[in-house]
Amino acid sequence: MNKKLTVLLSAVLVLPMLSTTMNSYSTEVQATEITTRRDIIVMYYKIKKGRLYQRPYNASKDRWEGKWTLA
Repeated sequence: MNKKLTVLLSAVLVLPMLSTTMNSYSTEVQATEITTRRDIIVMYYKIKKGRLYQRPYNASKDRWEGKWTLA
C-alpha cells in the first residue's frame, strides 16, 4: 500500500477514537498535498484573404480552445 494512503487511513481510524475521549479533536481529514497543473496554450495564426486570424490551442489537453478570430 502507498505510504500516503496508509497514513491517511490510519488518521481516519485514530481521529474518531481521539474525539470520543477528548472533545477538542475534529474527525475531519483533509488532503495535505495538492499538485497544481498549468495548461500550455499555444496561439496559432493564419492569413486568409489578407486578414490575420488567431486560434488558441491547449497543448496540455490536446484540443482547440476556441474559434478562429481576427487578430
